[in-house]
Amino acid sequence: MGYASELLKEFNSRLSILEARVTGLERTLATLDGLQTVFSNDTAHVRGDNDKIARLITAYADAKEQALIEVDNLNAAYKDVVKIIDRLPNRYRAVLYQRYIAGLSQTEIAKKKGITRQAVAATEAEAIALLDIRYGS
Repeated sequence: MGYASELLKEFNSRLSILEARVTGLERTLATLDGLQTVFSNDTAHVRGDNDKIARLITAYADAKEQALIEVDNLNAAYKDVVKIIDRLPNRYRAVLYQRYIAGLSQTEIAKKKGITRQAVAATEAEAIALLDIRYGS
């Protein structure tokens, strides 16, 4: 597998991980919001559960900070991917943008372009091979 293939694979992997982390953070935030509502309405429980709430808030803050670092890393990977895709001829660039930036499947791209999925797969493979030739393996 060449440089371009590895770069695109790494980008997709990081994107999937980040999406999962964001989903987890959203759930944690919703839980914390719910706890805050419950505890603001019932001050008797607040005194006994302050430590639990503090630990949850700290864990959330730590997870959020880590996610922001991952977003920065993903942005760097995204810029690398865009930079190399931008240097391709239009037909290759269009397929790789739709595939790796927009996240469309080969079938979705084929429907949009009015061509077969096999034609999309062939164009994608040619584009990646061209990138590997240009940027080394």
